[in-house]
Amino acid sequence: MHKNKKNVRIASFCFVFLLVLNLCTMIVYVNDIAVKTYYGAKVKSAIWAYFRDHNIPLKTEVKEIKDAYGNRIDKDGAIRANSKIYIKL
Repeated sequence: MHKNKKNVRIASFCFVFLLVLNLCTMIVYVNDIAVKTYYGAKVKSAIWAYFRDHNIPLKTEVKEIKDAYGNRIDKDGAIRANSKIYIKL
């Protein structure tokens, strides 16, 4: 198969894009279940990822959100890699 420069550039771009995308994700624990989200995500993004992985409708009301130390946290709060979030539905 003949490879032209355009195909090689596109393949190289795709590889780099996927590598960067993978490096920009982090693991957060929601109810002790690991979910993948992106750096800079907020608490609500981790909860949405948890809902997605467990086929829970997004309209489900979250009654309480706490961190690993039992402190209440806001949906718009920032999270870090390996953060632990506990929710009550």
